[in-house]
Amino acid sequence: MAAPEYKAGKVQLVRGVEIDDNMSISFWFNITDPDLKARLDAYYQENKDDFKQQPGLEIQVKVGDTFHRVARSRLWLNDGASAQQAVAPAPAYAPPPPPPPAPPPHTSVPDAPPPPAGYEAAKNG
Repeated sequence: MAAPEYKAGKVQLVRGVEIDDNMSISFWFNITDPDLKARLDAYYQENKDDFKQQPGLEIQVKVGDTFHRVARSRLWLNDGASAQQAVAPAPAYAPPPPPPPAPPPHTSVPDAPPPPAGYEAAKNG
């Protein structure tokens, strides 16, 4: 993966997030130069169907020396629509299945095996 063109550190998580939460991302360049803003908007509008030409955002957590992806998304111009492109939710975490149940404790004497052939005749004599 290429090095990011912009980055941020010390991101503050202000509330917990569950894997099945519906999240959205907002982004501001905060450009005050109207000509530059118009050129940037025109570029992204021109290339809106080419995801490789749209800005991308990725949130990572660093564990030791390794970065692990938490979330990622492409960004696109805000066209004023109230709903953005739906993203299929990530599969929910499924814990491993529980171990098989232990057999019930032995509380009674097992049935005796049947008597051998001829036992009843010998017994009654």
